[in-house]
Amino acid sequence: MTREDAPLLGLEPGTPALTMTNRYWDQNGGVVEYAVDFLGTGRELSAEYALD
Repeated sequence: MTREDAPLLGLEPGTPALTMTNRYWDQNGGVVEYAVDFLGTGRELSAEYALD
């Protein structure tokens, strides 16, 4: 974790973490969401979307 991001998750800078960059597209190929996620040890990431 970086010095800037670690306090947001209650972690020490330098703590190992998984970083993911995600882009979500609509049916026309346009980006509708962009996210950078940081997951510290013992944390989970989940999302739910209605596809109906």
